[in-house]
Amino acid sequence: MKNSRILIFFFAAALAPNLFLSGQETARGVAKQTLVYADRDGKELRMDRYCPENMRENMPCVIFMHGGSFRGGARDAKSYLACFDDLAAHGYTVLSIDYRLGLKNAKPKNMQEIIAALKHAVDMAVEDLYDASRFVLEHAGEWKIDAQKIVIGGSSAGAIAVLQAEYERCNQTEAAARLPHGFRYAGVIGFAGAVLSQGDLQCREQPAPALLFHGDCDRTVPFDRLAVDKVNMLGSQEIARQLQEAGAPCCLYRYVGSGHEIANRPMTDNLPEIRRFLELWVINRQPLIWNIQVQGAERKAPCPTLQLEDFIQSNFK
Repeated sequence: MKNSRILIFFFAAALAPNLFLSGQETARGVAKQTLVYADRDGKELRMDRYCPENMRENMPCVIFMHGGSFRGGARDAKSYLACFDDLAAHGYTVLSIDYRLGLKNAKPKNMQEIIAALKHAVDMAVEDLYDASRFVLEHAGEWKIDAQKIVIGGSSAGAIAVLQAEYERCNQTEAAARLPHGFRYAGVIGFAGAVLSQGDLQCREQPAPALLFHGDCDRTVPFDRLAVDKVNMLGSQEIARQLQEAGAPCCLYRYVGSGHEIANRPMTDNLPEIRRFLELWVINRQPLIWNIQVQGAERKAPCPTLQLEDFIQSNFK
C-alpha cells in the first residue's frame, strides 16, 4: 500500500476540551492540529492531524505510526513531514499518533525475556492503534473522513504494529475486540515491517490490501523470515508471498541491496506510488497484486541471511 491520504480538520477548543493546538500551518497551506486521543498508563497519547484548507467530503484517512524500535521516535519526525504534507495537499487526512513504547526501559537478559518483551511492546502498540482508530471513527463525520476508507501505515516498529494490527483484526483476536464490530481497515502500508506469528499466516477474514516497502539487506527487521525461539517474524517478502498465494491484494517494493533506510526513504522517493495505491485500490477498488523490484545500493555479493544474533544486536544492544 503506498501513498496514504490524510485528512485533518480544525476544531474549536470549546467544542473539543481534549484538544491541544499547535497553531502550525505548512508552507503549502496544510493545517496541523494536535489533540489527545487516549490516556493509557497515566500517559496522554496525542495525534497530529494534517489536512488541506479546502477539503472534500468523505475522503480516505491515513493513521500513521512512527518508528524507533519501540524505544523512541516521534510522531512528527522531520523525515515524515514531506509525506504528510504531500498527502494532505492532495486532499487526504493524515493522523500521526503517539503510542506507548514497550521496550523503552526493557533490559531482557535471555532469549525468553527478549521474546516476551518484544511481544509485549507490539501488543501495547496495537492496542493504542485500535484506540486511535476508534477515536477517528467517532469523529469521522466532523472531520469529513469516509469511515470505510481508513488506512493504517507505519515505519519500522510502526510498520510492525500496523501489520500486526491487521493480522489480529483478520483473526478476530481478543485485542481486536477494541475495534467496533465489523470494522475493516481499507489498506495497510508498511515501510520495513513484519508480523509476529506462531507459523504461517492464517487469516479468518480477507486481509486489507497491503503496500509494502523493504530492503532485502535489512539487518534490523527481517525482509524474509526469522525464527526467534517459538515465534516467527515474517518480513515483507514472506508476507507478500503468503498473501499472493491466498489471492489477497498485495504490492511489494523490494529494494535490492538496501538496508533499513527503506523504513524512511519511500516517504520522500515514492510519494506518487503511495498516492497511486490509494487512488486505484482504496478509492476505486481496482485489482492489485504487484511485485516490484527496485535497484537500491550497489553490492558485489548477495546479502547474507539475517541471523538471530544480528536482530538482537540491532534491537536490544
